[in-house]
Amino acid sequence: MKFLVWLHETYQRTAATCTQQDVDEWLATGPTTRSAIRTFFVLAKSRLNIQVTIQHRAAKTSPSLSQDQRLAWIHELLTGNSESLPYRVAGMLLLLYAQPLVKVVTFPTSIVDGSETGMSIKLGGHPTDVPEPFASLIREHLATRPNHVPAPEPTALGCSRAPSPAATCMRTPSWTGSGTSA
Repeated sequence: MKFLVWLHETYQRTAATCTQQDVDEWLATGPTTRSAIRTFFVLAKSRLNIQVTIQHRAAKTSPSLSQDQRLAWIHELLTGNSESLPYRVAGMLLLLYAQPLVKVVTFPTSIVDGSETGMSIKLGGHPTDVPEPFASLIREHLATRPNHVPAPEPTALGCSRAPSPAATCMRTPSWTGSGTSA
């Protein structure tokens, strides 16, 4: 609708009489949401205007954080004391293995296999090696978990074994940069 109003006010044209140049100008001078007029012209092509063509717009993507930021956060989580140990383990699982935090807080401790030759973690079908010093961080966390209550199935690798692991661990830690609670 905004396009039609603009077209009429700017060039005194209708959808049937507009040109490719009119549409290109409209798209170039506004936000990317203007590309939604493509649907209108696809439907109108056979009835109103066969001259105008609007290509499908693929959204541009950009990484949520740069590699330098990611490495700085990994360094802080491994060596710093800015967050509690459970947050540091959860953050490392996010940054190294791309595991969503809502999934991390439900990981049973049984996915960790620590042997004399190293440590692995089973996040999918096959175990994945855990490099040092992250393996040491996991060992320390498993040995000192707060609210740990022995259970038939060890639970909550990412945080404490509380009534709701998500409630215990899912506040946004300061290392994410937002500094707010979710």
